[in-house]
Amino acid sequence: MAGGDGTRMAQSGIHGRKPLAPAVGVTLLERNLWMLARAGCREIAIATSARAAVEEKSFTDDLARRAASIGMVVELLVEERPLGNFGAVTRLSGRNKPVVVVFADNLTTLDLGELVRIHGQSKAALTLAAHNELFRMPYGELRVRPDDTSRLLNYVEKPSYDILISSGIAVISDAALNLVPRDTALGLSTVSNILIDGGLSVHIHRHASPWVDANDSNGLRAAAALVQQERAILESWWPGPLKDEGILTLGSADGLLTPHEWFAGVSISQCQSKPIWTFDALTSTGVVRVHATLSEFRAGGGHPLPPDLAGPIAARLEATSPVVQVGS
Repeated sequence: MAGGDGTRMAQSGIHGRKPLAPAVGVTLLERNLWMLARAGCREIAIATSARAAVEEKSFTDDLARRAASIGMVVELLVEERPLGNFGAVTRLSGRNKPVVVVFADNLTTLDLGELVRIHGQSKAALTLAAHNELFRMPYGELRVRPDDTSRLLNYVEKPSYDILISSGIAVISDAALNLVPRDTALGLSTVSNILIDGGLSVHIHRHASPWVDANDSNGLRAAAALVQQERAILESWWPGPLKDEGILTLGSADGLLTPHEWFAGVSISQCQSKPIWTFDALTSTGVVRVHATLSEFRAGGGHPLPPDLAGPIAARLEATSPVVQVGS
């Protein structure tokens, strides 16, 4: 679900639509796409507005082209009018398979493949991923006596409550999807209640996986921090065959770090004295696993960095740390 205009994001000083906001050099939309790929999804539908479909065509075309290189099919569900955060999903009914629904402005390490398996085992119409969030009231709470609401029982200054909330991730069966009104403005909450009112089961899957709602600048910073904390999951997302793998050595020149050599087909070993940043980059011909390290000198050998990797790799390394700057 990637149809939001990013109003709250703009109010926090970041302009542009939320799904295209970058978290460590990669847009939230693309990170969610690869999270689905890691879970085994091979058919991806991106719900977006009619205006965004036109304005972002070059981006989504490129995304679909690169996804096709690893056997994924990406299609757009264009909303001519707003359909809420679920309405466009109804267009996927009749395919005789469950649909995984994720919101593009969220980021999590939750195993979506496991969520789908749990949904199948539960035999539920809908499975909702859920987790607990701690909310602190901004005001003092007055707790009154149940038998006399004019008498104070106790006064609690800005209490905190641990609340079970939706993680914005769901799995719905095809049969259940057929029962939901088609092409109507709907929210996930409304769909849940429609199914419950119809006597169907909605299963709650509680998890403790890290989760970020990147709705504003603070959320985007939290998403970037999550990527760096959970690199093993959020940066090396592809379990399938690689197109290539190698070490990218960055040489220092006048304080700038410039990508200059790409080493393919070499053995990867942890460097004891220098950190190695490992991540996957999707090219038009497949996935390349990059192991980036730093060097004070220009290493010899290897061959030039592929042009379609230079930009994405530079963006991700530049976003890794405010201290590290990557030259063009």
